[in-house]
Amino acid sequence: MDFLYFMETKVILKNSVGKLGNKGDVVKVKRGYARNFLLAKGLAKIATAGEMEQLEQQKTAVEKHRVNQLGKLDAMKKALHGKRISVKRRTSGKGKLYAAVTANEILAAIHDTYGFELPEESLRLESIKDLGLHPFKIILPTKGEVTMKVRITSAA
Repeated sequence: MDFLYFMETKVILKNSVGKLGNKGDVVKVKRGYARNFLLAKGLAKIATAGEMEQLEQQKTAVEKHRVNQLGKLDAMKKALHGKRISVKRRTSGKGKLYAAVTANEILAAIHDTYGFELPEESLRLESIKDLGLHPFKIILPTKGEVTMKVRITSAA
């Protein structure tokens, strides 16, 4: 029997594999499993010195990006918390809006006023159908929520 067949080898997972590990993990597996399944299906690559160095560089770059994003989210939270924005809309003679204020209008007002781009799904607001001051929340990933207010005014 071939002795090398039973030895273990290190591989870097390209995708998450069941109970074995997640993308980017370095795992030890039997050579046959690596050769016949993981490598054959493109789920892993052999963990050579060059590949390990490249993996470390990628992990460092991802960590720097994550820290940068967290810093931006923290700055956004501080800049927006408790602030107000204003949206002008056409109204009927009785002071009612012709249509409800949409999340996109509020996001555009935030962008115009403060310069922050936010995805629509981060906004939590009730239907706004009249003039006045209305609270809403912005959900920031890993940083909690920010409460703001929007003032709806009549456009002449």
